[in-house]
Amino acid sequence: MKQITKIFQILLGVVALIFTFLIAVGRWAWRKIGKCGTKKVRKAVGVTIILIVTGIVGVIGYVVYDDMFGRDYYDRELSENVVLRSFADNKWKVYNKLTQSYTTDRIDWLSEDEHEDSLAVYAQNNRRGFINVYTGEIVINANDNNYSRAWVFNEGLAAVVKDEKIGFIDARNRVVIPFNYDYTIDHDMPDMAYVFHAGYCAVPNADGMIGLIDKSGNWALEPIYDEVWIPKDNGYRVVILDGKYGLLNSDLKLVYEPVYEFISNYAESDRFVLMKDGRMWQEDTNGNVVVPFMYESIENLNYAYDVDEEGDALYIMSHYSMYLIAQRYGILDRNTGEPITLAIYDYVKMISPNVFQVTPSDSYGKYLIDTEGNIVEP
Repeated sequence: MKQITKIFQILLGVVALIFTFLIAVGRWAWRKIGKCGTKKVRKAVGVTIILIVTGIVGVIGYVVYDDMFGRDYYDRELSENVVLRSFADNKWKVYNKLTQSYTTDRIDWLSEDEHEDSLAVYAQNNRRGFINVYTGEIVINANDNNYSRAWVFNEGLAAVVKDEKIGFIDARNRVVIPFNYDYTIDHDMPDMAYVFHAGYCAVPNADGMIGLIDKSGNWALEPIYDEVWIPKDNGYRVVILDGKYGLLNSDLKLVYEPVYEFISNYAESDRFVLMKDGRMWQEDTNGNVVVPFMYESIENLNYAYDVDEEGDALYIMSHYSMYLIAQRYGILDRNTGEPITLAIYDYVKMISPNVFQVTPSDSYGKYLIDTEGNIVEP
C-alpha cells in the first residue's frame, strides 16, 4: 500500500509540473497573440490550449487509474465458461465468457473448489458468500449475510461462522445445523477443515477439544482430541492428542491409540506407516507387520583416514549410514541393511572405521559407540 501511495504521489507531481508548464507556455503565447492577433485567433488558440491541457491530464489520469485499478491480465479458470479475472488493486471479478460480461463486482478472493462442488466461497468486505462456478452468478450474497468465515460445500452442507459460532447451511442458505459450536482460528488447518466427509465433520467444543458431528449436529465422536483429520479414501482418520498420533477406522473406532510420533495413512491401500521410540515400520489393517524397518531419509557416513600436504583431512566412505526417523538419527549397516541403533540421536558423526560420535536427544553431552551399538566412552 505504501508503494502504491508513493507511485501515486510521484505521478501527481509529474502531472502538476506538466500542467504548470503548459499554463506558463499558454500565458506566454497568449501575450504574443494579444499583441499581434485578432480576437478570433486569440479565442481559437485559447480553446486549443485548453483542449491540449485537458487531453494530457485525461491521458495521465487514465494511465494512473489503470495502473492502480485496471486489469493485470491474469485469469484463473473456474469452469469451461467462467474465469476469475485479477486487477491491479489485488481485487478480482468473475467473468462469464458466454455472456461476455462480469457477474460480480470486485471481490477480495475466491476459493479453489477442491471438492468439485458447484459452489465456491468468495470474500467481499470481510464477509463470505458463495458463487456458482459454472455460471459465475452469486448464489449466497456476502453482503446480505454476516458470515465472517466459510468453507466449501461438501455432501450438501457448508460450514459458516456467524458471531464467532460455527453453523451449517444448505445451498439455499437455510440453517441446517444451528450455530452451536465455538470457532477458533487455532483450528484453521488443511488437515482439519470444517467440511463433511463420509457423513461426519470435525468441530470443537467450548473447551477447544475436537470431535465429529453427524448431519443432525449430534456428536458421533466425543470431543476429546486436539485434532481430527479429514479421512483418506479408505475411510481412516488420523487423530492427535498431546502431540501423539492415533488412527480411527470408518466406524470411528480406534485402530491405533494416540501414542505414536506419527502415522502415515495411505489412501490407496490398507497399510499404515507407524513411528514410535526411534522405529518406523509398516502394518496392515490386521496389525500384522508388513515391513519391519523403514526410514524417512538416509545419508552415508564418511571418516577421516589421513591428511594432505596442506593439513586438510582426507575422507573415505564407510559402509555405514545415518537414517532419519521423526527428526532423530540412527545408524544403519549398509552391507546387511540392518540398523545397529534406533533413531534416538540428534546427530551422528563417524570418527574412525569402527567408532561413531553421537549426540543423544535427551541430553547435551556426546559419547562414542562402536559398530555393535555399544558405548565405548561416555
